[in-house]
Amino acid sequence: TYSAYVDAGGFNIITADWNRVAKNIMYPMPAYLTVQVGSIIAKLLENLVNLAVIDPSDIHVIGHSLGAHVSGACGAAFSLGKIGRITGLDPAGPGFEYVSLRSDHLDDTDAAFVDVIHTAIGTAGYSKPIGHADFYPNEGKPPQPGCFESYMPSAIAKLIGCSHSRSHKFYTDSVYHRNSFMATECPTWDKYTSGECKNNNKSYMGHDADPK
Repeated sequence: TYSAYVDAGGFNIITADWNRVAKNIMYPMPAYLTVQVGSIIAKLLENLVNLAVIDPSDIHVIGHSLGAHVSGACGAAFSLGKIGRITGLDPAGPGFEYVSLRSDHLDDTDAAFVDVIHTAIGTAGYSKPIGHADFYPNEGKPPQPGCFESYMPSAIAKLIGCSHSRSHKFYTDSVYHRNSFMATECPTWDKYTSGECKNNNKSYMGHDADPK
């Protein structure tokens, strides 16, 4: 996603490398440390605001999987008002929604606007809506388009991983191709597929998601 913003131009971009924590093969450890990592990033952003480099309302934090919860922790720890926006790209489900390790996950209190793209609900991704705007492309479930594999046990992990990654690929595409993902407000997927929501409010998914 950051490469897309570099290509688009007009943005100041900071990336946070927490690989020394995130690469731990014992998943509970990086899941548990999301709050600590987010707090460190919040301190960096506070320093930039205090130096008058940026206004809190102009800050947009984006994170995928566990990084989405790091982003939420960053917003919760930020002490100079609300940051403008957090985008959670298929926030991790394990350790947060089920087999819970932490109760403090990304939610709509963490920024003035929180948008979430769900692509692997019930497996790697968080299922319930947790933002101001939650998007469920292709029902939000694996397999996402382009991830179809045979349903052999050896392929299931790849299928889930591919679908989990589709969230940041969708978002990246929305930076390159503005206003390209139109979403319809709807309480359930069944109501959407039956056409009951066709006249409901519309909003773009991805970069152009609108807090209104």
